[in-house]
Amino acid sequence: MTNDELEQLFFSRFPEPFRRRLLGSVFSSYRISKEQCQVQFAPTEAVNVEPFYRRGVLEGHLRDAAELSPELTIRISRAEGSNWNHTEIQGGQVVLTASTVPHAGALVRKADYRIDLAQTNAPTLFNASEESTETPLYAILIHSRSIWDTQEERAKFAHLPGSAYIAFPDASLDGYMHKFSLFDLYPEIVESHQPDDLDGLAKIRYIQRSRAGSLAA
Repeated sequence: MTNDELEQLFFSRFPEPFRRRLLGSVFSSYRISKEQCQVQFAPTEAVNVEPFYRRGVLEGHLRDAAELSPELTIRISRAEGSNWNHTEIQGGQVVLTASTVPHAGALVRKADYRIDLAQTNAPTLFNASEESTETPLYAILIHSRSIWDTQEERAKFAHLPGSAYIAFPDASLDGYMHKFSLFDLYPEIVESHQPDDLDGLAKIRYIQRSRAGSLAA
């Protein structure tokens, strides 16, 4: 399948209201985890707890968003030998999970359950259109922390996510067949979550850095 066909398949299985809630959930999970960890923990512990707190908030928000779309189904799974539950949202033959990555568009960390889900994401399985309508497809909502130039900016804006992509990993999880940015797809949602005092060069760099390959912008 081409990149456009992968996107259209995803769009056809996950309705736009869900896709918009997906991006909103990323923003809210970063904000809530930052606020709650600052209240409940000293800075030395907050920095350790926050990524796990954020994961819990986001997984719950994804389920809440999916429950509003009757065509989507929810599965909570735990891979054999793992101590972690993860949420799978299924729309037709497309399965979606969420993972954090180090920076915008970065490769997701390998995990047994991700490798299992990605086994059908082989290019040969998507070359024929009659197969592509039924072959399972694995997609991942990958998100990253925001990057700031000064301590003052970090203190004010670190509750903002740095990026949010839908990525289609290859079968080995060594790369992506394709990915697209939810920031670019719904810029009005990004704008609505930005603080009023985020402006000027900081705002420009925030958007630039949300794009894969722009880590040093």
